[in-house]
Amino acid sequence: MKIVPAILTSEIDSFWDQIEKLTPYYETFQIDIMDKTYGENETISLFDIKQSLKLHADLTKKINLEFQLIIKSPEKYYKILKELKPLLNITCIYFHYKIKPDIQLLYGELGVEIGVAIDPDDSIAQLIQNYDIKLIKNIIIMSVFPRAQGQSFLEYPLDKVEQLRVAGYRYNISIDGGVNDKTIPIILSKNFLPDSLNIGSYFSKSENIKESVKKINSIIQAFSKETKNR
Repeated sequence: MKIVPAILTSEIDSFWDQIEKLTPYYETFQIDIMDKTYGENETISLFDIKQSLKLHADLTKKINLEFQLIIKSPEKYYKILKELKPLLNITCIYFHYKIKPDIQLLYGELGVEIGVAIDPDDSIAQLIQNYDIKLIKNIIIMSVFPRAQGQSFLEYPLDKVEQLRVAGYRYNISIDGGVNDKTIPIILSKNFLPDSLNIGSYFSKSENIKESVKKINSIIQAFSKETKNR
């Protein structure tokens, strides 16, 4: 199971500091971008990231970035995303299902893999009704509502992993929101598991990143060993 650190911050120095602390352990990072239009939070902007790139050129060569645009009108940011594309290794851009993104149009417009994020109150049945899920290679299932980091984990959205798999979806599924050492065992207890776990505040608030990473790895390794022995 892949771990993807999720960075959600309003301070550009904190953004780079978190990435720098985690690069010894991870290569792929999810960057959450909010402008108060979808959730009630505001983060660093794509413009902030672009302006600070020269100072962190060595660091950016080592990492892959996914962007989750928690934004009602993402078309305002297509230009800056295109400008960032040759400067960063952007592997996927996620749009929230509620804004009804046109997957094929976005892929043509931006030229990178496009994913969809599903909020806790979004229905998989409606998703399947509105999209050919075989065209969506990455789906985030939100286990919190899109606000600031540190919210309580919601267990019921985990059922959507099973719903997607039963519907024939075979691509990447991530769980995002409230994922930590206490909630990962809940995720792993389900019959259908995600491919990736996006971890935010557990890392950003950690006083000892090395120990936090070690703890997460030990939980997942113990689960893998138990599964093999069944």
